[in-house]
Amino acid sequence: MNRIKLAVIADDFTGGADAASFLKRKHANVVLLTGIPLMLPDCDCVVFALKIRSVPVSDAIKKVHDVLLFLEQYQVEHLYYKYCSTFDSTPKGNIGSVMDFLLDYYDLTYITSLIDAQKSPLLIYSDAVLKDFKTEKKSPAFYTAAKKIESILSFIAVYAKDHNYHKIIVAGGETSGAVTTGLGYSSFYIGQEICPGVPVLIPEENRYLQLILKSGNFGSEDFFLKAMEM
Repeated sequence: MNRIKLAVIADDFTGGADAASFLKRKHANVVLLTGIPLMLPDCDCVVFALKIRSVPVSDAIKKVHDVLLFLEQYQVEHLYYKYCSTFDSTPKGNIGSVMDFLLDYYDLTYITSLIDAQKSPLLIYSDAVLKDFKTEKKSPAFYTAAKKIESILSFIAVYAKDHNYHKIIVAGGETSGAVTTGLGYSSFYIGQEICPGVPVLIPEENRYLQLILKSGNFGSEDFFLKAMEM
């Protein structure tokens, strides 16, 4: 039975890349997965990047459950649930529900919560943003339009891959998830960091492609210039 020092379940793709980059910085042999493989590549740490932040809670729990079932064939020393550090993405929220499921699954009475002190002071919201999250109810048309935009951007990324572009840069967690799913790759090696938390992802199935997934609040003003020049 293979031993895994740390298995990470992230609730979106940029969060998964963030966690993987910090493990890589500490010289871990880490791989990022966006689905359940037949078997793990050679690694001592694995990050499962799931798109469960804004899905129905039942879907989120099922995807986490699938990961846990897969990990039963390995000797996992530590499990880390990496969720959005700023807010839940649905009115009811998935963070607490998934944590409750993890407690029940492993018959635990508590979970240790870790907060990254280096990141938390860097998030600044305007009154407008706070109003949007707290008081404004988005119409179904808003979410339909968002899904259509994600679909269009995913199509563009696939077009770029099929026409031999070697680097694809994506901004935004939900968009990153849609693009990565559209590209069809499920296993990534972790390359050089462009900024803290944003590494170059190299698909195991296509070593010539560089995929860069930028979370909305990561990176300096010249991030995209740095990403294009690497």
